[in-house]
Amino acid sequence: MAGDLRRIVASVNPDAPVSEIRMMDTAVAASISPSRSLMLLFIGVTATDSLTFLAVSLLLIGAGLPAGYFPARRAAKVDPMVGLRSE
Repeated sequence: MAGDLRRIVASVNPDAPVSEIRMMDTAVAASISPSRSLMLLFIGVTATDSLTFLAVSLLLIGAGLPAGYFPARRAAKVDPMVGLRSE
């Protein structure tokens, strides 16, 4: 009944990387128009500065992937009978 940790973690949240990329695409598309008004606040940053968009995207992906991985890993370590008894 018990599987290896990698298989269990992959089955708990299989769409996490795909949903991260979809959300990042949506966020970049939605941030272009407000960035035109914000470029007045930041000197040297243009409205479509690709380095800034890349840095923020990597930062958010770097925070989002562990947010999906660590709970799945912790859930995979729980004995199934203990989980069923607690319900």
